[in-house]
Amino acid sequence: ATLSLSGALASGGDNGNPGQGGETGSLPDDRFTNPSVPAAPTGVTVQTTTASVFIQWNPPLEHFVSHAEVWRFTANDRNQAVLRLVETGAMAVDVVEPATTHYYWVRFVSYMGVPGPFHAFNGVEATTTLTPAQWLLLLSEAITASELDQSLSDRIDLIDTPTTGLVDSLAQEILDRTNAITTVTGAASNAQATANSAVTRLNSVNGLGKSVEALAAEVETLTATSGEDGALASSAYNKAAAIETRINNVDGGSGGKTVESLAADVLTLQSTVDDGTSGVDANYTRSVATLARLNDVYGDLTNVTLEALAEMVDTIGAAVSDGEIDLGTIASDITTLQTRLGNVGGTGRSVETLGVDYNALHSSFYHASTGLAATAAAVNQAQTSITGLENDVTAQANDILQLQSEVGDNAAAIQAEAIVR
Repeated sequence: ATLSLSGALASGGDNGNPGQGGETGSLPDDRFTNPSVPAAPTGVTVQTTTASVFIQWNPPLEHFVSHAEVWRFTANDRNQAVLRLVETGAMAVDVVEPATTHYYWVRFVSYMGVPGPFHAFNGVEATTTLTPAQWLLLLSEAITASELDQSLSDRIDLIDTPTTGLVDSLAQEILDRTNAITTVTGAASNAQATANSAVTRLNSVNGLGKSVEALAAEVETLTATSGEDGALASSAYNKAAAIETRINNVDGGSGGKTVESLAADVLTLQSTVDDGTSGVDANYTRSVATLARLNDVYGDLTNVTLEALAEMVDTIGAAVSDGEIDLGTIASDITTLQTRLGNVGGTGRSVETLGVDYNALHSSFYHASTGLAATAAAVNQAQTSITGLENDVTAQANDILQLQSEVGDNAAAIQAEAIVR
């Protein structure tokens, strides 16, 4: 049994308890029958080691206190705390895991089982220490996470980090510069080829960009200043005149055009010829279409000469002029024909489309397997088969009637035989 401090002083003296009046003598021994509520413990403290928590408190002053309860939880929440230890002294030892934290509450309980209040609303926090192995691991992690280690790691990352590291950056820069040099070299080669082509053109066309008049003036100047070699100057002048004549023949007699302007005229002419609407190909296409339409009207004109076609056109024109052909009537007839075609084949259907539809319908009508004749033959054959089946059914019906008659005649005998059996 645990004795309180007042119990320890039972031998006499003033124990300071109320109601005792400071008299000397033994305390009344009503601890087992005293219903009073114990007071809250005071002086609650904790001390920790690697795996133990030592909880201490001041001894109770009431003589009817039986023991102390130690409650514990992993958080500072007294409502979730559970009873962990029961001690009759003023200290308890709780065995826990290293490097863990717990909260403790202490209260007294009387001999009659009446619990007192906990020592406080908030528990006393207790955190155990690390084991040597945990200390070594912590120190190792601390060194790894130190500023020096991070600085070294950052410097190493600057060198070998993929894509952004110094090694990859230098390699990319070398590659970029190599590609740039290759591009510049190619551009230089192209420029050199262009320059060589320009020099060749300049060498092949003497006086490029000069008009014929300017060339002739230079020849005349050369002739006037070259009296000692007049024959050579005259020959050069004659050649210049011949060149001028040839250029005038090309240019239609308009002087003052350079080779570049002549080339531009050629390009313009080429564009006109190739024009999709008015060019040679477009005119040829329209001519072919016109010839096809004339073929539809006058028969095959493939071997008809242009003179004959022109004569036909003149004849048609004369007939129109004389009133023999009324273009308005022809246009009205065409409109009526288009309306009839639209009513027959639907809006937008041409005669060619209707012809194709007719050919398809004709093929379906006279098809050897699915045409009208084949279908009629199949129907006749089916009718013959049905007639044969009807005859078979009639014969079977007669047989059934004969059988029923025979059974009716022998019905009395059959019933008698059945009764005998």
